[in-house]
Amino acid sequence: MNRKKQTKFEGIFIDKLIDKFRDVHAERVAGSGMKKTAACDAVVIKNSVPFLVEVKATKQKSYCFSRSKRADLLKKSQICGAVPILAVRFKRRRWVVTDLTSRDCWTVHDNDKSIWELD
Repeated sequence: MNRKKQTKFEGIFIDKLIDKFRDVHAERVAGSGMKKTAACDAVVIKNSVPFLVEVKATKQKSYCFSRSKRADLLKKSQICGAVPILAVRFKRRRWVVTDLTSRDCWTVHDNDKSIWELD
């Protein structure tokens, strides 16, 4: 997926999050994905709990998050005391937001339960 489309989905995710929850602050990380040191696409604070969020979009029925990216996000979230989150938009219809600390596998399916219902 090209960078421009991915940036669009990051903005859509943040807008939906802010519209859905009153107790949330969300900011897109500038330059995320452009540098090797970028930890995530967005930083979210909900109920005084920080989250590092990686946002992805796919037209498939599942999305496989690479081991190295997952390990990097887990490490950086542990350093700053945040919860690592993967938010995947499936087929431009449904968001699945999942906590990476509670998952053993790296694949997210379009019918998985979401921790934050955004649709």
